[in-house]
Amino acid sequence: MIEESAKKKRLDRIIQVCNKCAGKPVQLFLHDGEGLTGVIKEVKHDGIIFGPLDHPSKANSSNDPQPELQTSGFFIPFAAITALAALFFF
Repeated sequence: MIEESAKKKRLDRIIQVCNKCAGKPVQLFLHDGEGLTGVIKEVKHDGIIFGPLDHPSKANSSNDPQPELQTSGFFIPFAAITALAALFFF
């Protein structure tokens, strides 16, 4: 009973942090130790849609305008997430 309560609190905290960081650059750490850098595109009830960082300034930096590539994210269940850190680029 206590273990389930602790799991629920952990899940609620992960969801809260994911919602707070949605749309911002983050580094996500999975249980297997893998670190992913990208953006939380959407928070769902059982996980997140995570995608690569968009760099629109790169496409606009040359004289030849390049079409923006539409990249879709991929699903990561909350059970696989160990830690989440917001990244700030200056």
